[in-house]
Amino acid sequence: MATWTKFYINTDKKQAVVEKLANLTDNLVITTETDFPHEIGNYQLLTTDLTPTYIAIGKTQHDWITIVHNSLDKMEDWGIFFSSHFSCKLIITIAQSVSSSYYFALYENGTKRREIETCYSTDFDTINFGDRFGFENPQPGNIVNYDGEESYLFDFDSIDEYCAQFSLAIQTDYNHLKWTVLKGKNLRKEVSEYVEKHLETKPWWKFW
Repeated sequence: MATWTKFYINTDKKQAVVEKLANLTDNLVITTETDFPHEIGNYQLLTTDLTPTYIAIGKTQHDWITIVHNSLDKMEDWGIFFSSHFSCKLIITIAQSVSSSYYFALYENGTKRREIETCYSTDFDTINFGDRFGFENPQPGNIVNYDGEESYLFDFDSIDEYCAQFSLAIQTDYNHLKWTVLKGKNLRKEVSEYVEKHLETKPWWKFW
């Protein structure tokens, strides 16, 4: 897992989700009942405020729809819209192992209930918004001990564990089911093109 950008809608209405996503995005070609597009990671957008141009929608559980996409945006508008429209919970997850950056947000019935964001590779003011869940520690994440000092670590394992508390399994086999794909017509391989162009002048780990 280098970059992980996905959100999850607590509904079984996959086709209705597809239709709403198509209405919210422009000029995307829709392909139905296809295998999971593993190439989607090659088209990761490099800025944090762009609407996805590549989206895969799958019903990974009976009551959860998984949306894999290529944007680092926190999707607050979509979180409010979809959780309100379907009167349900919606969970947004973002993770980048290279930059040690992790994000989790829960929306319910049009309201953001919880938002957590950490980044351990640079000075960063952690976001810890909303009422603490009953299963949480005093601070987000798991307790770790280092040289006798106790602290809290919110990482990908924490995201996985938080989602499990809502009966959502985020690490599943995508190859055993069919997906609906919304894809831009003129996509460029954003990450790979940038790396190829700048690799000789900038270390790879600074692209994040």
